[in-house]
Amino acid sequence: MDHEFPKTGYPESLDPPHDGFIASFGAQLSVGLPEAAMPAQVQGTLLLTPYAQSAWMASLPTDELWAIQVFDAAGRAVAIAQQVQKRHAIDLSRHANGLYAVRAVSASGIVLSAKVVRQ
Repeated sequence: MDHEFPKTGYPESLDPPHDGFIASFGAQLSVGLPEAAMPAQVQGTLLLTPYAQSAWMASLPTDELWAIQVFDAAGRAVAIAQQVQKRHAIDLSRHANGLYAVRAVSASGIVLSAKVVRQ
């Protein structure tokens, strides 16, 4: 060996020394949209069907009024539609490529969600 590294005095498991560590404090933290508690029965499905470039048709399971929210990957609301019934067009052509979360909430409190990728 051309060069001999000096002994550091660290325990053998830490030799060479590290600049970081991983800690867990028992916290239950989440990132992104909070997950709604799942009801005993599935209340329906939010179906997103592509119908044009960067656009999807949202099909809702019931005829009641719905609010639809679209969030970007940073959690910012980029589109909101109120009082939607059965079908609604979601156009993301003016937004950046990436992953978007779509959340639909009915007047009776049913919460459905789906994800789309704009490319």
